[in-house]
Formats: sequence, C-alpha cells, structure tokens
Amino acid sequence: MVENINQQLPHIGLETGKIQINIQPLDTCLPDGADRIEFLASMNIGHPLCPLKHVLSGGELTRIALILNLYTQSPCQTLLLDEVDNGVSGAIAQKIGQILRQVSKTTTSLCITHTPQVAASGHWQWQVKKIHDEKQTHVTIQKLTAEERALATAQIIATEQINESALQHARALLLAIENT
Repeated sequence: MVENINQQLPHIGLETGKIQINIQPLDTCLPDGADRIEFLASMNIGHPLCPLKHVLSGGELTRIALILNLYTQSPCQTLLLDEVDNGVSGAIAQKIGQILRQVSKTTTSLCITHTPQVAASGHWQWQVKKIHDEKQTHVTIQKLTAEERALATAQIIATEQINESALQHARALLLAIENT
C-alpha cells in the first residue's frame, strides 16, 4: 500500500514527497487496537521523515487523505473535502479531479473547490450562496443543471465576467470528463 501511495504523490503535486507507515505492536490490547500506527512524511529531498502534522500543510494533508482513501478499506461512507485542490492548478488539479471521481465510486464524496478541473470532475455540482439582508445571512444550496454547471465552471475560469471563451472552455472540460 505504501508503494502505491508514494507512486501517487507526484500526481497530486507532491513530486518529492515520501510517506512511510510505522506499525509497532503494543504489549496489551487497547480499545482502539493492539498496534501503534504512525504515518510519517517528508515532502522535500534530504529532509527526515516526520509525523504528518509537522510536515504537511492543510491542503497537502487533505490530498494525502484522498490518496489513502483509494488504497484502504475505509468504513467512511462520506468523504468531505474542503479545497483539496488548494495551491494547485492545471494538470495536478485535473488529476485530483480524476482521483475524486474514482473515490466516489465507493464513497460519497463532497468537495468544496475553486478550480474548474475539480468542479467539472463531479457527477453533480451544487452551488452554495450566502445571501445577506439587513438582519441576517441566509445560505442557499442549489443542485445545478448541465447548463448551470457550465456557467458555474465558466465563472471559475473567467475573470470578472463570463465570456464566450470561458463558457466554451467550461463546456469542453465538462464534456471531456463525462466521456472518460
């Protein structure tokens, strides 16, 4: 499993990363098991392996969790990822989208994203909006139709206003994902 995880790291923007899993048997069986399991990582050549929390940023940790989900028999039925694509773009964002799509075959995956490649990879897309009035803030959640998905994806691609080029690019991106 560790080899598989390490082979995936370059695809998620961690080209020089390395993961190691240490398993140490305990003298007694505790309620959470008979082994102490420690995940170690090094993200830079020449740096020592350290516990994940000391080495990884939030986005990197989320991407590692996504990869772990591919190779474990997780009892997780729902995976909620907040900006798993933080700090990446282009081909790496596309690969993250592909991995999310693969994970979603066995796990309900909800992903908050601001990259078009990841947004287009979903089977469905929902738009969350905050609406402010004088007294309070309301949140609305709406499932998007195919055309609304194209517009929402184009909004991510575009600068200030959606133009025809951004809309064409969004439609092509959605179609390419759909045909994979």
